[in-house]
Amino acid sequence: FEVVAPDDPAWLQAARFFGLSPDLARHLRRRKGNEKRLYWISEKAGQFLGATAPFQLRVCSAGVRVLEQLGASRLNEQPMWRVAQEGLPLLLRHGMKRRIEASVSFVRRFLMCKEIDVQELH
Repeated sequence: FEVVAPDDPAWLQAARFFGLSPDLARHLRRRKGNEKRLYWISEKAGQFLGATAPFQLRVCSAGVRVLEQLGASRLNEQPMWRVAQEGLPLLLRHGMKRRIEASVSFVRRFLMCKEIDVQELH
């Protein structure tokens, strides 16, 4: 796993979109060679992963997946990001601003109907 730099362009774009503080990068890691998934780790786990040892330790899994890169959007050339379900509680706790709240009755109607009037969204 490698550290996600606070000035990493992909991270800054995701942080801007979701309303997250760029400083949260100190908790993020990604697998070496795979920039499409960001994992949240604790401070102690970060120290463990950053430690050096006389032998090579292979870490298969570390952290909670919080963000996934989907590919370029149609509107511009920048990649889109999505929140991973298992990482949602962490991101909400740390100030994620983009969210949708809906009643159970609205979601039920939304799933059953092919169209919903715009007036019902307010």
